[in-house]
Amino acid sequence: MSLADFTGEEYLVLSWLQSIVENPKNFVRIVDIDIRTGEVMVLHDPPPVMSLGRLFETLDKLERRGLVKSDFERKLAKCVKCSKTIFQPHLTCPECGGEDVDKVAVFLHSCGANLSEHILSETKNCPKCGDLLNLNELTESRARFACNRCGAIFDKPELRAECLSCGDVRNVVDLVFEDYRKYMITDGGLLFLEARNPLRVLVKKLLEAGYRVSEKVELRGISGTTHQVDLLAISLNETRVYDVRYYVDAETLLRFAVKRLDVEKTQIPGALGKVRWIMASVEVAEAAVKTAETFGIEVEVVRYG
Repeated sequence: MSLADFTGEEYLVLSWLQSIVENPKNFVRIVDIDIRTGEVMVLHDPPPVMSLGRLFETLDKLERRGLVKSDFERKLAKCVKCSKTIFQPHLTCPECGGEDVDKVAVFLHSCGANLSEHILSETKNCPKCGDLLNLNELTESRARFACNRCGAIFDKPELRAECLSCGDVRNVVDLVFEDYRKYMITDGGLLFLEARNPLRVLVKKLLEAGYRVSEKVELRGISGTTHQVDLLAISLNETRVYDVRYYVDAETLLRFAVKRLDVEKTQIPGALGKVRWIMASVEVAEAAVKTAETFGIEVEVVRYG
């Protein structure tokens, strides 16, 4: 798959995966089950405004590109009615559906009848041929299951699952099963992230243009809140305050606007000239551009090469 059509959403997920992996050579689990509610939960805060389904779709795209590798972790059963994942198991008789089922020793009579140890304790005559039962003449075959309700003997009981959320009960094989995988970034993915990092590209261009650049700068707001910005670039004529993303939507830009409205020039260390607040990214949603105009924020597209 060509990387020419690589999207901001894919970069967002790839960089998110990098941020939660402690050792790039190890797989990381993405989900687990909340044993209180039966909900599938994400173990790490997912990328903003992204559903779990969309997250896995994007991870699959990244794997097809060779930037991510996955490995099977577990198969989860979900309730057909409510999609929860916590069940109470029930062993039932395949003949009558009763749950009064026990694993018992089964003996073979000369007439071919299979007699459970429970039957032998309750009768002296074979229920099939009527002959008097002589325990010494019986052959113990193997442990099987017996229904104390209808007397049926069988190799395996049916396994039924009761959803503890909505109460639906059905055969286990009729549940919805979904595979969940764990993920890691490949060496190619790590190299791609570094090459496509808009922050690194922007820093290089600013330094070449003669700006003094600082990364991850904390600014104190009028409200008393401390805001962190990705870049602070200062020249003799102007000061640029940047947040840098691969992809910017309206919500991301709105969060940057909050910083701009709360921080005065006097709170920007070393600020000179006009202060420009700039959201830099490779891709910008149309709604984000309109939001930027409303709050007096500039949008700068980071270009490679």
